Amino acid sequence: PSNTNFQLVRSKESVLNIINILKMRGILLRDCRSFVSLNENWFRISLQKREDNIQIINTLKEYLN
Repeated sequence: PSNTNFQLVRSKESVLNIINILKMRGILLRDCRSFVSLNENWFRISLQKREDNIQIINTLKEYLN
């Protein structure tokens, strides 16, 4: 087993398109539609090193309002 921390995030709108866009930029978000009680507005992201997290946050800000 691995030790990884995840952040579960809810958006006001579907994130399916954003997941695909960010994948092309090298940022992988986990679609959470298969999780009980979650829909296309939820995604999960693995927490990384501080500088990587800052880059991920800044990139997400471009696409999420």
